[in-house]
Amino acid sequence: MLGLYVPSRGPKEQRNVAKRAFQEAVTESLPRLRAAFPDMPVIVAGDLNVIERGHQPPHKVFGNWEYDFYDSFQAAGLTDAFRHLHPDEVAHSWFGRSGNGFRFDHLFVSTPHAERVLGCDYHQEAREAGLTDHAVMTLRLGPAVHPGRTGRSPSGGGWLTAGRRSDRTSAFRPTSPEPQALARQGSMHCAPSENR
Repeated sequence: MLGLYVPSRGPKEQRNVAKRAFQEAVTESLPRLRAAFPDMPVIVAGDLNVIERGHQPPHKVFGNWEYDFYDSFQAAGLTDAFRHLHPDEVAHSWFGRSGNGFRFDHLFVSTPHAERVLGCDYHQEAREAGLTDHAVMTLRLGPAVHPGRTGRSPSGGGWLTAGRRSDRTSAFRPTSPEPQALARQGSMHCAPSENR
């Protein structure tokens, strides 16, 4: 898992200098990150300070180079986990002084593992309580599917997969939608940066 905070535009005399340099370094590194972990989920999460093409509402302040940065994740074999589950939903993770919403915070999962994404959502409670200026994002990633060793749990609560406890025993571990169980099962909870 890689957590990112991409610099915002910066002061007028250095407008976008740090942001562009950081974006270029990330774009160059993403394919190497995926190649280093070909058999396991790669998760990249954080405040990217960019929005996707077609963002609602549209914001004219963003240039093509910023949209290209967002697109570089897909080009590197990463899938926007929120968009994967919610292709048409309008959601925002940060709101400006005017009240306009922006989806600045993103969670990407390596594309071969995107089918394991069970949940990816924005939660506004911490932002609304004034604890942060961004929404909190959560990701629920299910276990690997092993053909011939999986099935639905009797309760319909999630997929079951065989997992080794030791050389001689194995157990089935169900995924669960309850928050307490999510923490025990390794769900990723990403809190955004406090600074803008």
